[in-house]
Amino acid sequence: MTVQKIVEVIRGKELTPPIQKEDFELKYAFSGDLMSDALMVLREAPEGFCEAGILITGNVTMQSIRTAEMLDFAAILITRGKVPSQQVLEQAYNSNIIVLGTNDVSFSVCGKLYNAGIKGLSDL
Repeated sequence: MTVQKIVEVIRGKELTPPIQKEDFELKYAFSGDLMSDALMVLREAPEGFCEAGILITGNVTMQSIRTAEMLDFAAILITRGKVPSQQVLEQAYNSNIIVLGTNDVSFSVCGKLYNAGIKGLSDL
């Protein structure tokens, strides 16, 4: 699913300037607010999961960007209407990580994306 399609599905917006090609596809998602959990669970994710995946979180700190960097996530989706600082957004952009935002809670976003065809770890 393209970034633009995800933005439509979640009724959100892109918080970083466009980074990827228009035809870039995101296929997977992982949701969590504890970045240590993400690191623990995703260290054994199938190859390509994070590179074609989106990390869904309410965490707007630099830690979420660093976690996405370590795991090679292509994108982060910030929920609950939270907005990262300019410094966090700049770090994401410099790391080629797309940051999206939505007012929806994580539970709703996960359901919308799953219904639209985005897969999670349990589906692989």
